[in-house]
Amino acid sequence: MPTPKLALVVEDDPMIYPLIKAMFNKLNPQTTLEFADSAEKAAELLLGPSAKKYDVILSDLQLAGQKSGVDLVKEVYFKTGRTPFVLTTGKEDYNTHLPFLKKPLRYEDFAERIGPFLTGDAAAPKKSGGKLPLLIAGLVILAAAAYFFASR
Repeated sequence: MPTPKLALVVEDDPMIYPLIKAMFNKLNPQTTLEFADSAEKAAELLLGPSAKKYDVILSDLQLAGQKSGVDLVKEVYFKTGRTPFVLTTGKEDYNTHLPFLKKPLRYEDFAERIGPFLTGDAAAPKKSGGKLPLLIAGLVILAAAAYFFASR
């Protein structure tokens, strides 16, 4: 039997909430989902006084509000104990080293990217003080810059 998991979905289109719920439920019916419709609200859930430890965060790249999904990753990744992020986008030409899912979401791709975090098959992030955290931070900054210049 799958173990209970907690996931945060950051998505500003509530029309796809039922699809996302169904996909998470199919992967692990013991998953509790919480939703935020902006990066600002997600940051409050992740960093606020009643912050929780999520097993995975699924975030749209383009969100309502001032911040994007990449901005959210930059703001909270290291502050949340390196909670895994998977970004979603409908952009054809989006290129990143961050894990992402192409919209419209397909279950096979969703299961490949999200499944390991819900079934316990994902490798735990290393807490080393080596160069890996700097590499990840650099990739996040590069992805944010690429997104910024591509959207102009």
